[in-house]
Amino acid sequence: MKAVIAALRYSPAHIQLMIAYEKVLMQLGYQVSFLLVSQYIGCAEFKTYSRERILLDIEELEENKYDVLISVCAALDNIRLSKKANQKNISLFYIFHEPDVTWHRMKSELPIGTLKLIIAGVSSYITCKNSAGIIVASDYAYNQYFNSFRNANPNVKKIPLLFYDEISKEDIKHAVKKTFSYIGTACKAHAFSCFIDTIKSMYHNNLAVSCLIATKSDITDVLDDELRQMQENGVLEIHHGKVMSNAEINKYYLNSFCVWNAYAVSTQSGVLGKAFMAGTPVIANDTGAFREFVSSGVDGEFVDLKNKDDIIDKVMKIKNNLAGYSRNARIKYEKIFAYSSNVDKINNLLERRCNN
Repeated sequence: MKAVIAALRYSPAHIQLMIAYEKVLMQLGYQVSFLLVSQYIGCAEFKTYSRERILLDIEELEENKYDVLISVCAALDNIRLSKKANQKNISLFYIFHEPDVTWHRMKSELPIGTLKLIIAGVSSYITCKNSAGIIVASDYAYNQYFNSFRNANPNVKKIPLLFYDEISKEDIKHAVKKTFSYIGTACKAHAFSCFIDTIKSMYHNNLAVSCLIATKSDITDVLDDELRQMQENGVLEIHHGKVMSNAEINKYYLNSFCVWNAYAVSTQSGVLGKAFMAGTPVIANDTGAFREFVSSGVDGEFVDLKNKDDIIDKVMKIKNNLAGYSRNARIKYEKIFAYSSNVDKINNLLERRCNN
């Protein structure tokens, strides 16, 4: 049996997911290839793969008989991909990350984010119609899918975002976890401004907390005199305006004692899985998918985004009791997000395809 894992839009965050699915498929006996946009070729994770296993154009699907195709992200080219899969009788499974295109979600975005959400929604609807099955990452995403996309394809299954151990228990054992960190896209939906207000308040209150911002977003407009002073005083470390390597991102998770995950809305969170892999608890809010995956007081803390004092108290609670939170975060990762804990779910999904 042969399978293809496709990523037709570039994002370093998709690399972890693709390789996790590769490991599952290989465990199930599949020969696995990748269909990628060219930016992935320079990534360290793919440098060891032979050219025969890397496809760079949808038309290359003509060259072999593939049984299964898994598309790991939204992309306009998924429309053409899904049509090609149907022509070649390949069972396409689409990992639908954000099936929430409701007005509530759009209100949490800036205009450009809303436009991207609409375009992705239309593309995803067409892709879903041409897919053998849809994969969503949470119960919340499952419900959102049926609210907006059930007419496209009712064959949907919940499988959490998959990860493999890029960060090991041994790495965690020797880590110096010192920063309260924001890692990921700096945007309204992820309550970035609330994080900024929080770390400024912590600085004003002379709390002994180092902070980190690591984002591909250009946040030059946000860097006021106060934040620059925090940088100069060694309280705040900032990396922004460029795409970071997977190794860099892993280092930031590993060196954090707590990661910001208090999003306005969430059907899933790659940040959450990465943080838990690194034994790093999170600050989250009691909404969306976080209710399913975060246990407040155990592997993270729920906060009220409108109550800065509550946020700061919870950050300090984690910092002062880190050993327990860290241990529980890693346990949650191994139970839910590790690819090895989801092999049977994916096997059942593929077997159902074979029996149809």
